[in-house]
Amino acid sequence: MSYPISADAAIAPPPAPAVTVAPRIEIPHITAVESPAGKLPRLVEEPAADRWIYGVLALALVVGYYIALHAYWVPAHPGVDQNGYLVGGKFFASTWSTGFKPADPFSFVGRMWVEAQNGRFYPKYPLGLSVIYAAAMKIGGARYGLSLAFLVSPVAMALAIAASFLLMRMIAGSFAAVVGMLLVASSPMTLGLTNNPNSHATAICLVAWGMYLLLRWWQSNGLTRAIGAGLLLGAAVTVRYTEGLMLLPLVAVALMNLRWRNRRSWIETIALGASWALPVIILATYNWFTLHHLTGYDPTNESTGFTWEYFQDNWETMLRQLYNTGLFFVLPFTVMGWVWMWRWNWRVALVLCAWTVPSLLLYTAYYWAPDGAWIGYLRFFLTILPGLALAAVWTLKKLADLAAAHDGSNIVPKLAIAVLVAIACGVNMNTALGEIEVEARNNLGVSIGAVRILQACPANSVIFAPDRLLNYLQLIGSYQLYDTQQFNRPFIQRLANIDPDQPNGLQPQRAKEMYGRLKDLTEPEIIKEQNKLMDAALARGERVFMIFPRPQMPAAMRFLPKRLYQTQPVATWEDLENARPMRRQHFGFNRQPLSPPDAVRAMTWQILEVMAAPPPPPPKARAMPTPRNATTRPVH
Repeated sequence: MSYPISADAAIAPPPAPAVTVAPRIEIPHITAVESPAGKLPRLVEEPAADRWIYGVLALALVVGYYIALHAYWVPAHPGVDQNGYLVGGKFFASTWSTGFKPADPFSFVGRMWVEAQNGRFYPKYPLGLSVIYAAAMKIGGARYGLSLAFLVSPVAMALAIAASFLLMRMIAGSFAAVVGMLLVASSPMTLGLTNNPNSHATAICLVAWGMYLLLRWWQSNGLTRAIGAGLLLGAAVTVRYTEGLMLLPLVAVALMNLRWRNRRSWIETIALGASWALPVIILATYNWFTLHHLTGYDPTNESTGFTWEYFQDNWETMLRQLYNTGLFFVLPFTVMGWVWMWRWNWRVALVLCAWTVPSLLLYTAYYWAPDGAWIGYLRFFLTILPGLALAAVWTLKKLADLAAAHDGSNIVPKLAIAVLVAIACGVNMNTALGEIEVEARNNLGVSIGAVRILQACPANSVIFAPDRLLNYLQLIGSYQLYDTQQFNRPFIQRLANIDPDQPNGLQPQRAKEMYGRLKDLTEPEIIKEQNKLMDAALARGERVFMIFPRPQMPAAMRFLPKRLYQTQPVATWEDLENARPMRRQHFGFNRQPLSPPDAVRAMTWQILEVMAAPPPPPPKARAMPTPRNATTRPVH
């Protein structure tokens, strides 16, 4: 069917359709950092491919880090701190307590142990790390338990670096997270404490993963995340007391995330707080019933060793060491990030500052702050290192974004960041690798000596030796140990200078008792006290050994008068403490054992067995003299 169309209609244009103009709606500009109702939004938008690529790269770096540092791993350490954690774990594995009671007042007790009212001694450190070591020893058994215990720190440090990447990726993106984890991994603080069986590697692992789960809970909720974050941050307190400061960012996130009229939000927030409190309550209860103090540092007065006067003395040392050794070349970007981030997202800035700043201020005010080039003081700041690095790489990313917006390309800014971080990492590794080699060599010497001792001295023997050996020997052997230092009169007299009201690494009560036992005795009388212990052991049928470096042996022999004792050399070994540094290949990552030509100036140690001197032979009977004029007659 067709319709007629007029000529006018064909020429005239069709009428325009009616257009309805909607009222203009102003859409407010919402950035990714705006956080309605206190929730943490998705702060970074990036392609899934980038996240996978950088994630695989981060995993490869973590595995490579562990393999590289394992070249310096030795399952031995002569340190007094390490003795407290490891030997406490040994006792806990067998008795469910970190304490023990010495056989007599002269028996060896590590310097970092404190005496309770019942005469038992406990490490002054929190319970947590010793429990972890006890679990490793139980799992590994007699054959592998010790090695598993010494693997706790390197595994924990590798996991901490992985958590640092995940945490930084949430805030600054994958590229910045890889850069940040390199800064964390290459810091001398991290490198120097990876193979060290003290508390720092385990503490940073618990803190880094706890903070990651805390921010994930803030972002996505979830009862499992809340409980995990609380337990990890609470467990960190059982490893280092001052990690109790992590309660500050936890409370800040809990208050910002809490939805007051939402029942599930209340349940998760309560679970977060309760899971944090559980390990802390267990620790405080254990301390109270064993030490009758809330912390093991109370008997040494170290829990009061934080004052404004110390802060005034230490602030310059802290800044210089943190810049030169801790975060070389990038620490100014951390400070810049602390300020700039408040404008970007004050909630994230609040949590980051609550994590890092209180700990920084607290340990600046600590009484023990040696001004050295290595990490003796800086190790206290290890658990805030991921937070410091996060602020730095966030700042670098923001500067790169500004440059990319101006030039239209982000390749040059990223290249500049890579060069800057490469400089920082290179200087850090150059600073750290020599020290790592020295410590590995010292640990290797202790390990060699311990093997010689175990081979030469049967179980339940009595051993007199310097504490450098006893700290480790107490862990691996079953001996009655005596520190020869306590029979040295100058050492005894120095104990009188310990102020009982001031913080000190050695418990003032212990120093007073040690001084009181021998203070009035002369050097010969002190020697007699040691000889009484030897005589009692020999009378019980026990074997007695003395272990000294060979140059010190003449002085040590004054304890062993030949009329009372005889000695027999049973073993020697070369201590590598003073040997030449290990040969390095491929930036120090492949360590070769020391060959004999390298072991110049090595110190020789000797093991002497001490035995009672044989009784003197009876005097010969004197023959009666024959009279000069006597005549000898034959007897018929």
